[in-house]
Amino acid sequence: MNSGNVKFVEQHHHVSTDKRDVQVAGARPFGIERLIRSPFVSRDSAAPENHVDAVRRRFAQYGHEFVITRGIIAKGELRNALANSPLSFRIENVFCFVRHEVELKYQTPTHMECRGLSNSLRDTDITIRALRSAEPYAFLMKRVIPAILVLAACTKTQPAEHYGFLARLGRDTVSVESVTRTGSHIASDEVDRFPRVRQRHTEIDLNEDGSIRRLVMDIHSPSEPVNQRDRHVEATVTGNRVSIVKKDKTGTKKSAFDTGGGIAMAHLPQMYSLYELYFAAALTHARAAKVAAGERIEMRQFYIDREFDNFPLHRGYVRAIPGGKAEIRHDWLSGTGEALLDSSFRLLSYNGARTTYKVEVTRLSDLPDVKAIGDRFAALETQAGGMKSLSVRDTSRAKIGSAEFSVDYGRPLARGRTLIGGILPYGEVWRTGANAATQFSTSQPITIGSLHLPAGMYTLWTVPRPTGVDLIVNKQTGQWGTGYNRSFDVGRTPMKSETASEPVEKFTISIVPVDATHGTLVMEWGPFRWTAPIALG
Repeated sequence: MNSGNVKFVEQHHHVSTDKRDVQVAGARPFGIERLIRSPFVSRDSAAPENHVDAVRRRFAQYGHEFVITRGIIAKGELRNALANSPLSFRIENVFCFVRHEVELKYQTPTHMECRGLSNSLRDTDITIRALRSAEPYAFLMKRVIPAILVLAACTKTQPAEHYGFLARLGRDTVSVESVTRTGSHIASDEVDRFPRVRQRHTEIDLNEDGSIRRLVMDIHSPSEPVNQRDRHVEATVTGNRVSIVKKDKTGTKKSAFDTGGGIAMAHLPQMYSLYELYFAAALTHARAAKVAAGERIEMRQFYIDREFDNFPLHRGYVRAIPGGKAEIRHDWLSGTGEALLDSSFRLLSYNGARTTYKVEVTRLSDLPDVKAIGDRFAALETQAGGMKSLSVRDTSRAKIGSAEFSVDYGRPLARGRTLIGGILPYGEVWRTGANAATQFSTSQPITIGSLHLPAGMYTLWTVPRPTGVDLIVNKQTGQWGTGYNRSFDVGRTPMKSETASEPVEKFTISIVPVDATHGTLVMEWGPFRWTAPIALG
């Protein structure tokens, strides 16, 4: 069902004695207050003065009940409700929802319509008409009870699947998620700190092909300003269009984008239930379209968090590779992530070693206590004085004789990871730090290793090798750490590689004076110590 209508029509005047149940001119409005006071609704439900307050209806997860404002109509209580009512009810075209939210709109003085979207992609209506009270029970037995049985039969759903994801940066946890999936509906509780702590509750409805039809997310960010601390996001994908509404106490931001025919998916850096959907939708499409093995599937990703608010849709690509694996590339990864999936495209593990997000992700069968973990993350963030970068920026300054030097760089933590040959692969250029490229300045001409440098600003890069390490000095400055351009190289020179006397947790660059004309460039992290000589002139 793609949409469904529920119409309630009550007739009070001049109802015909035959069984036609046409509306009667002058019938009294069947308003919210009347509905709330009917035996359908639990007695603790307050009747709203304004029916705008009562426009939300919800069919709960298994179709067993639905809610009108704060009142509940339970499937199992329907027969008693009807039997105790002075009216009998005719139920036409009965259907059920697996998981469904709808809006109740007061359309005319004589009826209300409940409209929404379900999971089974067919149009249908429910009409409940109140008949005269002269023959309620015969009609109840002939028409309503069979309808209730149909309703009960169609509420059968797929069993709920419970799982989670754990993402680590070395030994440090950066996100935890608890997920419940029932058919095409997903409910998730998640917390991430990358670097700001955010606690999220997400509800997602999927199309038959596994792509997102609707996403609703509530986000709590303890370290943000009070008027930005709680954010509500709704995203709807219809055809080739994504519509997004983001609300907090500062106001509402609305945006809409054309997907250009690509599969639209939500992107959050460390929410891996979304990565699972990303892979599954792409690979399902590839299977249906009979995409050749190894060909990439284009995706279009939209963004949830505040720091991405000014970005349009970006492109991403998924490609199946042998061994039940798939690769993903998009604008924010700055590399290629690799996932291991089962035959149903469930995400079993994910490795970000070849991306700027160097995380390891595992699937959990035991659900984590997300709230407790989130509270602990928030407390640690508060103790630290607010959000801190995962890799802090630092500046090292030194003098050799009259020459002045500075190094501005990001300082990643080892976090128990394998560095050389691990997150720093052999033969690949490393930004020599984290985040933005490492900036190096000298106030006088120098020779570093075998390279002669005029006074000025440069960027430093390194290439680890099994037998040593090369230092690259590059004339381009101000770029991000993934923006290395070899055409700007001044040159390359070997550095001396040795084992540090003690492991160094936080990557450190220093310039150590030796005498008035000589010094040493030193890089230390984990077990390694790299050095290159510096000479003035």
